[in-house]
Amino acid sequence: MSLFKDLSSRTTKIINEIKSCGDNISDKRVTKKILTSLPQKFEHIVIEEKEDLSRLTINELMGSLEAHE
Repeated sequence: MSLFKDLSSRTTKIINEIKSCGDNISDKRVTKKILTSLPQKFEHIVIEEKEDLSRLTINELMGSLEAHE
């Protein structure tokens, strides 16, 4: 399994656990957390994606990261 497919799977699991507890978490908050936690070698992706962060979905981000992997 690729790094980002694994990250996507773990992220989805965590989001679902948070939501099952009654909390709400926005895509914007999750994408921001993912982007800030990436290793430095993916910095160019972070810069590219942050321009549209307000409209970027988790799936779009993961697709972009997988494409750059």
